[in-house]
This record gives sequence, C-alpha cells and structure tokens, in this order.
Amino acid sequence: MGCVDTELAYIAGFLDGEGCITLVPRKKRGVHNGYFSRVFISNTNESILRWVEFKLGGYVNVRKHTNPHKHKRGYQWYISEALCESFLLLVRPYLRIKGEQADLLLEYRKTVRESKHYPDRLGMDANTVKRRNELYQQMRRLNKKGPPL
Repeated sequence: MGCVDTELAYIAGFLDGEGCITLVPRKKRGVHNGYFSRVFISNTNESILRWVEFKLGGYVNVRKHTNPHKHKRGYQWYISEALCESFLLLVRPYLRIKGEQADLLLEYRKTVRESKHYPDRLGMDANTVKRRNELYQQMRRLNKKGPPL
C-alpha cells in the first residue's frame, strides 16, 4: 500500500462521503456464527475507484441497479477482510465522519487476532462473543439511516 499523505487524506474523504465501514452478520447453514468486516467505497466514476485499487489494492466491481434506465452504472471498490485493518490504520488519522466506525472495526479486528476460533464461535469464550455482539450493535447504531434519534 503506497500512498503519500495527501492521497491518503483524499481517499479518507472519499470513504467518509461515499463509503461504508461495517460489520455484517455471518451465517452458516442459517445459524449466526459471528461477523465479517466490510469496507467499501461506491461511486459512478469507475476511474477514481480504479485509482484507489491501484494505490491500495482491493477490487472494483460493477454494481447492478434494479432500474438501469434511471441510474448510471455504479461501481464499488472494496478491500478484503484480511487487509481492511491495515487500510483503516492508514486512513484513520484523516477520517472526519466515519472515525468511530473505523475505531469499532479496528477493535473488532483485535478480537479476531486474539481469538483462535475465528470465524467460528464454537469454543470462543463468552466475554469475546459478548464484546463482538456489542461492537456490532454500536456499529448498527452509527450506520443507521434516517434522522438522528
């Protein structure tokens, strides 16, 4: 991952405005068994997302719209779960809006590093399971759409 500070600041601003930092419930055979980390940026300008991909890795996918006659083609840059932690550490100093989400995801990733039972929760100590669930609920509150409560 090779960027100068101004590029990292630009990408952080892009993540603040057009991106998402979240935890997604992981299900196996319909049973909840933890969460996976998700960081992505969406936009209709493919070239800017390709630039982020070139600078930081990750992948760019085409997003399908339910009504392509009303919407431009959309694209999504995302980074793998394994690399999201190093990415967030690079951009965290520059985040203005999604800083709390980044901190929660980094804390979640710490529980992953410290656990021998990732991603399966079987055998994981109750405190770790409880903390991960709390982090997920906090993330949901921060990412909730609509007017603030």
